[in-house]
Amino acid sequence: MTFQQKHLSVASWNIHGLGDKYMDPSFIENIKSDINVILETWKGESADTQINGFVSISKSRKKKRSKRHSGGIIVYIKKQIYPGIEYLKDGSQSPNRMWLKLNKTFFGTGTHIYLCAVYIPPLNSTHTADDLLNLEAEIANYSQYGDIALIGDFNARTGEQADYIENENNSIQFLQDMLPQDYDLDSPIKRNNLDILNQQGNNLLNMCLSSRLRILNGRYLGDSLGYHTYFSKNGCSTVDYAILSKDLLPSVEYFCTSDLNFLSDHVQISFKLKCDIKQYINKKDFNNNNMKKFTTYRWTDVSHGKMYEALNSDEVKNKILNFEITHFEKMKKA
Repeated sequence: MTFQQKHLSVASWNIHGLGDKYMDPSFIENIKSDINVILETWKGESADTQINGFVSISKSRKKKRSKRHSGGIIVYIKKQIYPGIEYLKDGSQSPNRMWLKLNKTFFGTGTHIYLCAVYIPPLNSTHTADDLLNLEAEIANYSQYGDIALIGDFNARTGEQADYIENENNSIQFLQDMLPQDYDLDSPIKRNNLDILNQQGNNLLNMCLSSRLRILNGRYLGDSLGYHTYFSKNGCSTVDYAILSKDLLPSVEYFCTSDLNFLSDHVQISFKLKCDIKQYINKKDFNNNNMKKFTTYRWTDVSHGKMYEALNSDEVKNKILNFEITHFEKMKKA
């Protein structure tokens, strides 16, 4: 039995307070990507917001006394691909970022992909804490082991300013003796944007330059003009982005900004990458002749804790998920 998939879709949506929207058919209808990042949930990590067919991972800010939760991230991951994803719980100390490792063997990519769900507070927010500088440090760490993908609300307006080194070909001849032979020149790729530039946008562009990342907005089918992603009574802006390592760009099939709806003042953004998932399930694993004989165990005072710990291990979770996504042929005997 084989599970195959040639594409990986990733989406992000600042939901501006999840509440009970996760039960609304209109919300569920939009949770259709393989990986779905939901920002500004205003919920704690213990909140029950499960959606059928998905595994959810959450992160939240500490709740201030007598106030509702603020911030908050939930990532919904399709059960079929969850075994290939590792939640890097210590990847960021900030409650505004969540790192996931997409295993290259599982997804059939050339390198591991380190995906970060990002919310950068506005510069005037009380929750601002050098977010872009800290994010850049996290990128520098993970880029040693694979490619980077960022998606979320950056509260930054980047206009059409370049996120690559301009006119590098013209100046490189003066630096040839100082640069390594395998130096990779920046490739200028035009980016459209209907918005303007602000300070936070300039900071984001500088991070892209130093980390060799590229913004997908305004460059691909589905968002060729660089549409706005946030709408309010004071106007509209482009603040939600997908940003990938330069080396991942040939794998991008599209980037899309969805239509605005009543659930949020932000639109959902999404992109799709080429991948090659092939999961083989050996039928012999389910043959009674190969089943191991289990020893009986005596229940003691510490058994409850040991059982809880075992059921929460990554190994057991992956076995359960693999069982749930496996299709078994109907037989007369069973």
